[in-house]
Amino acid sequence: IQAIGNHVLSVKPTAKVIYVTCEQFVNEFINSMLSKGAESRERGNQLRQYYRSADVLIIDDIQFIIGKIAVQEEFFHTFNELVSKNKQVIITSDQHPKQLTTLQDRLKTRFQGGLVVDMVPPDYETKIAILKVKAMNKRTIVPDEVLAFLAQDSGDDVRTLEGRLTKVIF
Repeated sequence: IQAIGNHVLSVKPTAKVIYVTCEQFVNEFINSMLSKGAESRERGNQLRQYYRSADVLIIDDIQFIIGKIAVQEEFFHTFNELVSKNKQVIITSDQHPKQLTTLQDRLKTRFQGGLVVDMVPPDYETKIAILKVKAMNKRTIVPDEVLAFLAQDSGDDVRTLEGRLTKVIF
Protein backbone atom coordinates (compact mmCIF):
# COMPACT_ATOMS: atom_id res chain seq x y z
CA ILE A 1 0.00 0.00 0.00
CA GLN A 2 2.93 2.32 0.62
CA ALA A 3 4.03 1.59 -2.96
CA ILE A 4 0.83 3.27 -4.15
CA GLY A 5 1.74 6.43 -2.27
CA ASN A 6 5.32 6.28 -3.57
CA HIS A 7 4.05 5.90 -7.13
CA VAL A 8 1.70 8.87 -6.79
CA LEU A 9 4.61 10.99 -5.54
CA SER A 10 6.86 9.83 -8.38
CA VAL A 11 4.24 10.86 -10.94
CA LYS A 12 3.18 14.03 -9.13
CA PRO A 13 5.79 15.18 -6.59
CA THR A 14 3.62 18.06 -5.37
CA ALA A 15 0.76 15.76 -4.34
CA LYS A 16 -0.03 15.57 -0.64
CA VAL A 17 -0.06 11.87 0.15
CA ILE A 18 -0.89 10.87 3.70
CA TYR A 19 -0.28 7.30 4.82
CA VAL A 20 -1.47 6.38 8.30
CA THR A 21 -2.36 3.21 10.13
CA CYS A 22 -5.92 3.12 11.42
CA GLU A 23 -4.52 2.74 14.93
CA GLN A 24 -2.58 5.99 14.52
CA PHE A 25 -5.65 7.73 13.07
CA VAL A 26 -7.80 6.53 15.99
CA ASN A 27 -5.21 7.51 18.60
CA GLU A 28 -4.80 11.01 17.16
CA PHE A 29 -8.53 11.68 17.30
CA ILE A 30 -8.97 10.15 20.73
CA ASN A 31 -6.09 12.24 22.07
CA SER A 32 -7.61 15.38 20.57
CA MET A 33 -10.93 14.57 22.27
CA LEU A 34 -9.20 14.04 25.62
CA SER A 35 -7.83 17.57 25.58
CA LYS A 36 -9.66 20.20 27.62
CA GLY A 37 -12.08 22.80 26.20
CA ALA A 38 -10.71 25.10 23.51
CA GLU A 39 -7.54 23.00 23.18
CA SER A 40 -9.68 19.99 22.25
CA ARG A 41 -11.53 21.93 19.54
CA GLU A 42 -8.27 23.36 18.20
CA ARG A 43 -6.54 19.98 18.05
CA GLY A 44 -9.61 18.41 16.45
CA ASN A 45 -9.78 21.17 13.84
CA GLN A 46 -6.07 20.80 13.06
CA LEU A 47 -6.46 17.06 12.54
CA ARG A 48 -9.52 17.56 10.34
CA GLN A 49 -7.67 20.12 8.23
CA TYR A 50 -4.62 17.89 7.96
CA TYR A 51 -6.48 14.79 6.76
CA ARG A 52 -8.99 16.65 4.62
CA SER A 53 -6.24 18.50 2.74
CA ALA A 54 -4.79 15.27 1.33
CA ASP A 55 -4.74 14.54 -2.37
CA VAL A 56 -4.44 10.86 -1.48
CA LEU A 57 -5.34 9.51 1.96
CA ILE A 58 -4.16 5.97 2.64
CA ILE A 59 -5.38 4.25 5.81
CA ASP A 60 -4.10 0.79 6.63
CA ASP A 61 -6.18 -1.75 8.61
CA ILE A 62 -9.47 0.18 8.70
CA GLN A 63 -11.07 -2.67 10.68
CA PHE A 64 -9.58 -1.10 13.84
CA ILE A 65 -12.13 1.70 13.56
CA ILE A 66 -14.88 -0.78 14.52
CA GLY A 67 -16.46 0.00 17.87
CA LYS A 68 -15.18 3.57 17.93
CA ILE A 69 -18.33 5.49 17.03
CA ALA A 70 -16.91 9.03 17.37
CA VAL A 71 -13.91 8.14 15.21
CA GLN A 72 -16.16 6.48 12.63
CA GLU A 73 -18.18 9.69 12.52
CA GLU A 74 -15.04 11.76 11.95
CA PHE A 75 -13.75 9.38 9.29
CA PHE A 76 -17.13 9.42 7.53
CA HIS A 77 -17.01 13.20 7.16
CA THR A 78 -13.35 13.18 6.14
CA PHE A 79 -14.06 10.48 3.54
CA ASN A 80 -17.04 12.41 2.14
CA GLU A 81 -15.13 15.68 1.92
CA LEU A 82 -12.19 14.11 0.11
CA VAL A 83 -14.39 12.25 -2.35
CA SER A 84 -16.43 15.40 -3.04
CA LYS A 85 -13.16 17.15 -3.97
CA ASN A 86 -12.24 14.27 -6.34
CA LYS A 87 -9.41 13.18 -4.04
CA GLN A 88 -8.43 9.56 -3.53
CA VAL A 89 -9.07 7.52 -0.41
CA ILE A 90 -7.39 4.13 -0.19
CA ILE A 91 -8.08 1.82 2.70
CA THR A 92 -7.03 -1.70 3.56
CA SER A 93 -8.71 -4.25 5.74
CA ASP A 94 -8.19 -7.88 6.55
CA GLN A 95 -11.85 -8.44 5.64
CA HIS A 96 -14.23 -7.54 2.81
CA PRO A 97 -16.42 -4.50 3.68
CA LYS A 98 -19.51 -6.76 3.89
CA GLN A 99 -17.82 -8.75 6.65
CA LEU A 100 -17.20 -5.67 8.82
CA THR A 101 -20.58 -6.27 10.45
CA THR A 102 -20.24 -3.82 13.34
CA LEU A 103 -19.06 -0.97 11.12
CA GLN A 104 -21.65 1.75 10.44
CA ASP A 105 -23.67 0.88 7.33
CA ARG A 106 -23.00 4.25 5.71
CA LEU A 107 -19.25 3.57 5.89
CA LYS A 108 -19.65 0.02 4.55
CA THR A 109 -21.65 1.24 1.55
CA ARG A 110 -19.05 3.89 0.77
CA PHE A 111 -16.27 1.33 0.98
CA GLN A 112 -18.18 -1.00 -1.32
CA GLY A 113 -18.83 1.88 -3.74
CA GLY A 114 -15.16 1.99 -4.63
CA LEU A 115 -12.87 -0.57 -6.15
CA VAL A 116 -12.61 -3.56 -3.82
CA VAL A 117 -9.54 -5.69 -4.52
CA ASP A 118 -8.61 -8.97 -2.89
CA MET A 119 -4.87 -8.97 -2.32
CA VAL A 120 -3.66 -12.55 -2.45
CA PRO A 121 -0.16 -13.84 -1.77
CA PRO A 122 1.99 -14.21 -4.88
CA ASP A 123 2.10 -17.55 -6.64
CA TYR A 124 5.38 -19.28 -7.52
CA GLU A 125 5.79 -17.57 -10.91
CA THR A 126 5.12 -14.15 -9.41
CA LYS A 127 7.69 -14.82 -6.68
CA ILE A 128 10.28 -15.62 -9.37
CA ALA A 129 9.41 -12.40 -11.21
CA ILE A 130 9.68 -10.37 -7.98
CA LEU A 131 13.07 -11.92 -7.23
CA LYS A 132 14.35 -11.19 -10.75
CA VAL A 133 13.33 -7.53 -10.49
CA LYS A 134 14.82 -7.18 -7.00
CA ALA A 135 18.09 -8.77 -8.13
CA MET A 136 18.20 -6.54 -11.19
CA ASN A 137 17.57 -3.46 -9.02
CA LYS A 138 20.54 -4.53 -6.87
CA ARG A 139 22.61 -4.94 -10.06
CA THR A 140 23.16 -8.60 -9.30
CA ILE A 141 22.83 -11.66 -11.50
CA VAL A 142 21.30 -14.57 -9.64
CA PRO A 143 21.03 -17.93 -11.43
CA ASP A 144 17.50 -19.12 -12.18
CA GLU A 145 17.93 -22.27 -10.07
CA VAL A 146 18.80 -20.11 -7.05
CA LEU A 147 15.75 -17.93 -7.64
CA ALA A 148 13.63 -21.09 -7.92
CA PHE A 149 15.04 -22.35 -4.62
CA LEU A 150 14.35 -19.04 -2.89
CA ALA A 151 10.77 -18.91 -4.19
CA GLN A 152 10.02 -22.51 -3.28
CA ASP A 153 9.43 -22.42 0.48
CA SER A 154 9.44 -18.71 1.19
CA GLY A 155 5.91 -18.49 2.56
CA ASP A 156 3.49 -15.80 1.46
CA ASP A 157 5.33 -12.71 2.63
CA VAL A 158 7.16 -10.74 -0.07
CA ARG A 159 9.40 -9.15 2.59
CA THR A 160 10.59 -12.59 3.64
CA LEU A 161 11.26 -13.41 0.00
CA GLU A 162 13.26 -10.22 -0.43
CA GLY A 163 15.16 -10.93 2.79
CA ARG A 164 16.16 -14.35 1.51
CA LEU A 165 17.43 -12.79 -1.71
CA THR A 166 19.40 -10.18 0.23
CA LYS A 167 21.11 -12.92 2.25
CA VAL A 168 22.08 -14.78 -0.92
CA ILE A 169 23.42 -11.63 -2.55
CA PHE A 170 25.39 -10.76 0.59
